[in-house]
Amino acid sequence: MVELSRREVLALLGAGAGFGLASAARREAGLTAAALQPAAAGKTAIPKDAVIRTVLKDIAPDTLGNAATLFHEHLSFEWARVRGPNARGTLTGPAKDAAPVLEQLNAAFSEGVGCIVDAGTDDVGRDVGFLKQIAAQTRVHVVACGGLYMQRTYPADVATKSEDQIADDLVREARARGYGAFGEIGETPDAAMSPDERKVFRAVGKAHLRTNLPVFTHNAYGTGPNVPKDAGLKQLDVFESVGVNVNRISVAGDFSVAGTWARNTMLLPTQELSRNSVGLPSCPIQYCCH
Repeated sequence: MVELSRREVLALLGAGAGFGLASAARREAGLTAAALQPAAAGKTAIPKDAVIRTVLKDIAPDTLGNAATLFHEHLSFEWARVRGPNARGTLTGPAKDAAPVLEQLNAAFSEGVGCIVDAGTDDVGRDVGFLKQIAAQTRVHVVACGGLYMQRTYPADVATKSEDQIADDLVREARARGYGAFGEIGETPDAAMSPDERKVFRAVGKAHLRTNLPVFTHNAYGTGPNVPKDAGLKQLDVFESVGVNVNRISVAGDFSVAGTWARNTMLLPTQELSRNSVGLPSCPIQYCCH
């Protein structure tokens, strides 16, 4: 049997626009389908001491039952901090008001959603207090996240801090505020990862090793020609450089450039996401599309 690296496997998958061509590539390389396919829903082994850390309290994974988890949403977000120069859309969003958010959450609950992970960080204006206010008034569990989003939203002191200092900050905030994950950890649109972004990615990796919180990232695919096609793999390389097991990382983004293989071959069932992506000690690599 031919042994391939992660990059070689994903390159083979990327050569096929769907299951048919990807399957042919697997056969030609002597790989079994089982080696490349995600585990079936409901098959994940969960340590008995695992918890989902919501903004109100820790809950057992079985609390969600068969409810779906939306693991990359924004309930608290300040668009003005993210839009950047010459961006489209209005400078600010609506005033912070729990009522319309609760209306949407309750509608989602009626459709089978049991948990939502807010993919915000301090530098995009995520408000943990607001999330707690919302969570106290809905049956949908809400998970808050920490970290730093991307170069143009970083606080000024990121430039002068070491990665260990940033990691210390992230660990302290995670413990004080009850984060359930680190994310979304992203990169500037239409550009390769900057030195500061690499520093932050390494710091997040170090914070993960100290807190056991899973990590999900954002890729800027589709924002312009200067985004490397292997940006997601480079993110995994950076995490591995500090000793992170990449099975704990979820790589996400807009894959209009990356190709239909991401949508067709690497998306996991909703139940798999709810069991592995939300504050649990096991998180598979997932390529997910906005």
